Amino acid sequence: ISVGSMLGALLLPLLALALHSPLPPTVMAFAVSALILAKHIPNLKRLLKGRELFFKHGPHLENREKKQ
Repeated sequence: ISVGSMLGALLLPLLALALHSPLPPTVMAFAVSALILAKHIPNLKRLLKGRELFFKHGPHLENREKKQ
């Protein structure tokens, strides 16, 4: 989820710029993006150090495979 959140946060202001949004929503997109990225700094550090996987599969996926 953290990688997806960070990618979405990076794309939000770019999309606002690409769609020529008015200034207030574009500024808000940059602000929200910065907050999301700041919140994920610990996750990003773990990803870069190899301590966290890009994509995790939880127990719900393992249980689904066992049922099939």
